Amino acid sequence: MLHSVTVAPTPLQSVVSAPKIVLTEADGVPNTRAATFDKLQTVPKGNLGDRITRLTTRKMREAGTAVSFALGSDDE
Repeated sequence: MLHSVTVAPTPLQSVVSAPKIVLTEADGVPNTRAATFDKLQTVPKGNLGDRITRLTTRKMREAGTAVSFALGSDDE
């Protein structure tokens, strides 16, 4: 079992050029914000609060693209 997870911060203000995905109320978050992938962090699961939402398959694909871009491993 994994004891830590990698998370993408969701600051209230994000850098315009940062690889990100926009999350809205339709995605289950209380207000519109962007999950940014330029500062991924691995944290112990015990440091996390309650789950806010679960991303759809489409949003997970967007997240995968953003992670690839942030790590410099995208094909483009």
